[in-house]
Amino acid sequence: MPSSIRMKRAAAFAVVAALAAVLATTASTARAAGANCAFTLKIGTVLPFTGDLAPYGGNMDKAVQLAIKLQNAALKQAGLSKKIKVQLVDSQDGQSQASASVEAAKKEVGEHVNVIIGEMASSATIPMAQSVTVPNRVVLISPTSSAPQLTTLADNGYVWRAYPSDTLQGKVLATAALAKFGKGATINVGARNDAFGTALEALFIAQWKKLGGKVGASLAWNPDQPTFDTEAQQLVAGNPAGWVIIDFPATFQKFAPSLVRSGKWSASKTLMTEALKDAATLDAIGSPAVGLGGTAASAAGGPAGAAKIKSNLVSVSGPGGKKVTFAKMKQAITLLRARKDIDYEGAFSPVDFDNRGDIGSAVYEIWQYQGTGKFTTLRTITFRGT
Repeated sequence: MPSSIRMKRAAAFAVVAALAAVLATTASTARAAGANCAFTLKIGTVLPFTGDLAPYGGNMDKAVQLAIKLQNAALKQAGLSKKIKVQLVDSQDGQSQASASVEAAKKEVGEHVNVIIGEMASSATIPMAQSVTVPNRVVLISPTSSAPQLTTLADNGYVWRAYPSDTLQGKVLATAALAKFGKGATINVGARNDAFGTALEALFIAQWKKLGGKVGASLAWNPDQPTFDTEAQQLVAGNPAGWVIIDFPATFQKFAPSLVRSGKWSASKTLMTEALKDAATLDAIGSPAVGLGGTAASAAGGPAGAAKIKSNLVSVSGPGGKKVTFAKMKQAITLLRARKDIDYEGAFSPVDFDNRGDIGSAVYEIWQYQGTGKFTTLRTITFRGT
């Protein structure tokens, strides 16, 4: 199986992990109401079926559908399917954009969903939360949004994510750069100008300098601009040991030809992030992309009212209690109804939500593109949250 497909599947199962935790939480709240409690957990998704992260949106939505099948099958096995069920009410295209995601979330709130899974891009998740889900007291769980701003968002506990904060990835990128370019090396850094790109760029530069590294050129670009020749010339200026570039697939596929035309850029001297570990995008760029490397979080680690859900996500996912996975949801439901504690372990990561909506730790891989859809994992690094 190509590494890019494994990456998409691991990211997609982050949604499964989050949704499974929500279902277990609803079972937890149901136990206090007695055996006669009945409810439908209504789910909506706002994911990028088009736009910068379109290569991943479809798989994410399929993961939600798989999660719902798993939950309903577990409820049937537990003899609860006539009283409790999970329903996918709507799937909307967030387009990785703020305005589209806000409108999509408004529609789903109007459809009385309890939980929204989305968006993937932090620049879409944050305004969607601020404008729609938090004011309407609807739990929002992003499968991949990584901007540090989500940690301190004034969300009253309604915003969660199943992917590690870029506070961790900034450290991972700096560690990878140290291993690749050496102590004291000068590198050039560029990023897309949005909540994800500029925040991670700043975090990386701070960590890189702490490790003794130097930065030559540092710039950000508008992802929607028609050409990137000027930015490419700025990015290759001087004589850097290499580059760190923070971007999404659709933009970088347009940016890469400008870098190639400069005659000074080398993919083998470039580090990126998980978003570019996409075989279709790199295959489309072709041989100039061979040798490109980067960091990515890895799967190697291992009644339905919104207020009740958000109040119990920490306890249902954290240490203490019987460890259960998405494959043992019947056991999880049975234990919760018997007033027993569980520790949900996701397929993508252990989850272990903290009270700020972040997961507690993550395993990152250092990847390298080999060409024709092939990736190699050079090594893995484990980081824990702050």
